[in-house]
Amino acid sequence: MVGAMQTTMLSGRDANQDLRITCNINVVIAFEDSAAGKHAEAFYEHLNERLGMEFEFTRYQWSFALLEDPGVRDAAAHDAATADIMIVTTHGDAELPECVDAWFQSWVGRNAGPMALVALFDRPPANVQTRQELRSSLARIAQTGGMDFFAEPDNSPNTEFIDRLVGKV
Repeated sequence: MVGAMQTTMLSGRDANQDLRITCNINVVIAFEDSAAGKHAEAFYEHLNERLGMEFEFTRYQWSFALLEDPGVRDAAAHDAATADIMIVTTHGDAELPECVDAWFQSWVGRNAGPMALVALFDRPPANVQTRQELRSSLARIAQTGGMDFFAEPDNSPNTEFIDRLVGKV
């Protein structure tokens, strides 16, 4: 179940394996609602399945609704500024809410920031132009923060997209 905020330490270690984890990857997920959160969860689980034997993951999740609170938004900005991968999951049918824009403005470009910004869409576009504008907006945010940008294709969900991302990590 997708929680409002959740921290999870996952390792691909099996009790019978002697595996040395060489790197921790911090992942921050910002999601529109529970449906979008479930889509992000599926993406994260597939990413962990693909890389979990080589990396240990830490995950922080923030709903758009929680980001409306300035104190929570500050805490989420700290998590994002220290993340390796930032995932934003939305329906893609409208611009991002003002609180999400404020959240991005509070951390993008601070410190090293994430290596990648990933845009996930949990359903086909209701309006192709709106979806493209949202993708462009997120791509500009990634460029400003010096992040690689990955956007899930409109014919998603698909694992080919995740496999391309894994090649960049």
